[in-house]
Amino acid sequence: LLLSCIALAAEPVPPMLTEQVAAAYPPSALSQGVEAKVAVRATVGIDGSVEEAILLAPPTSPMEADFQAAAVAAVRQWRFEPAKDKRGRPVVAQVDVEVAFEAERAPTVSLRGRLVDAAGAPLAGVSVRVLRPDGVRLDLTSDSDGWF
Repeated sequence: LLLSCIALAAEPVPPMLTEQVAAAYPPSALSQGVEAKVAVRATVGIDGSVEEAILLAPPTSPMEADFQAAAVAAVRQWRFEPAKDKRGRPVVAQVDVEVAFEAERAPTVSLRGRLVDAAGAPLAGVSVRVLRPDGVRLDLTSDSDGWF
């Protein structure tokens, strides 16, 4: 009696994201601070490329259409480890993804200080210039007690 064994995976393996291209934020939405989430269905080929990317909901406004176009364009550039069947062979599969657009918010910064001379006397009316990492310049002036 001769027995032969074939190793089978217990379950099919879904596609796994390996390379994600960020979606371009629609400029009109960014300037207004508008945020969105877009649901996209991607068909992943046996080579891991996205063969098709379709929207799961129609746009309800021109701005939403801009978000959706940006999301689909980005998802089409994503790469996956392809899905595999029970025998471990690559297969075409569909995966639903959500692309989130979140407006960048400037961090809240609080700056307070006191200017004094070498003897500890307050320095009033002194200009203090602060340059934030994002390039924004803040010009402050100390009060009569040296505080700014």
